[in-house]
Amino acid sequence: ISKTLIVGLGGTGQSVIRDIKKRLFRRYGEIPSLVKFVSFDTDDNEYQDTAFEYYYGGKNCSTKRYNISQEEFKKIARPSIDVLRADKNCAFLNFDELQKIYGLANAIGANGYRVMGRAHFLYNAVSIMTQLSNTVTSLRNAQLAQHEQTNGYSLANNGITVYVIASLAGGTGSSSFLDISRMLQHAGIDVLPRGAQTPTD
Repeated sequence: ISKTLIVGLGGTGQSVIRDIKKRLFRRYGEIPSLVKFVSFDTDDNEYQDTAFEYYYGGKNCSTKRYNISQEEFKKIARPSIDVLRADKNCAFLNFDELQKIYGLANAIGANGYRVMGRAHFLYNAVSIMTQLSNTVTSLRNAQLAQHEQTNGYSLANNGITVYVIASLAGGTGSSSFLDISRMLQHAGIDVLPRGAQTPTD
């Protein structure tokens, strides 16, 4: 198994994370502790109350642990436009366009508007960055890897594989997937194109 961080943005990110967790239960009978999830959305955590039934180790099993836990989920706060205007992270946004959208949108979520999703993402940048950094640090914990090896897993490599999941059609995911990549770099993840070689000097 690899040290893996899966980042879900928006509603699509939540849905795919739940599906990945189900696959892990079918494959391993559990969610290995070297696989971490974080989810960011302007909407609430979409808890599913139906148990997931799966077959593992010769037994029929069921679980609700495929849901995103409160520790894995960060709701992106949606402040008033006046609060956004005063926030330095949002200084370069198009507030004329944002003002029009605020007049059209309802009071929850990004409503499919990228400028709204990005404004809220940038406003919450500090808490998002904190959650990413804490999760990356936990994956680098040597004792965690040793614990998993004791449980019978073999570690594929010492690096951390990161997947960012988002829809490009919505408001939250489509507006923040580039910013999250930069934040991951600040959290200590070396972002290299597939096939690129790490410098040796």
